[in-house]
Amino acid sequence: MRALADNFADVIGGEIRRELGAVGDTLPEIPPLSAGLASASVTLVLKRNAPLAWTVSDTSARSRRTRQMLLDALETAKNSGETIIWPQDLPGDSVRLRLHIDVPSLINGTLVGDETLPVAIPVYATRVLEEKPATVKRGVRPSYPERDRQGEWTGTVIMQFVIDTTGRAEQGTIKDVWPQNVPRLKPGLTDIYDDFVHAAKESIPGSTYYPAEIAGCKVREVVRQAFIFNIHR
Repeated sequence: MRALADNFADVIGGEIRRELGAVGDTLPEIPPLSAGLASASVTLVLKRNAPLAWTVSDTSARSRRTRQMLLDALETAKNSGETIIWPQDLPGDSVRLRLHIDVPSLINGTLVGDETLPVAIPVYATRVLEEKPATVKRGVRPSYPERDRQGEWTGTVIMQFVIDTTGRAEQGTIKDVWPQNVPRLKPGLTDIYDDFVHAAKESIPGSTYYPAEIAGCKVREVVRQAFIFNIHR
């Protein structure tokens, strides 16, 4: 969720830069503080399976323009379809995130007054730790179930499991995941699906992975992997 929120914050920062007339990597010209540009915040309210919403956290009259830029940027992002996808493994049904723009009051040790404000100061910045997702190092292909060969069934199963810091799947976490919005199998086909799931489960412990990393530290990660069964392969 943190990484998704950081990406969304970058989008909002880009929208604000455009509102201020920034081009490319240049820094925008900032109008005087008397124009209502001062530090301000909004609180994002994220709910599972609900539209993005927010509340104003700052009510200072001095920050009215900054607040409005944040709100306009949020509306633009929302209308363009930008969103934060709720991870399926995240517990709970709601979370709050705070977006904050900080306008510095000191430049080179000198207090900035309401009359003037130098141009070319950062408007928005985020810090993101480098992340690397887990990847397959040596995969073991599952064996096609013997009892299903006569029917020459084909199919794909999606498996979910945790890869530990040694690059191995944690046995107790391995399970199949049925895709959302996909109808369940008709009676008579569930046994074939179960055979495919069992074959995939048997192959996963033999595979090795490069573990996920955050800032160079190995961490456990929940992953999903698709296994395709085709007798003609």
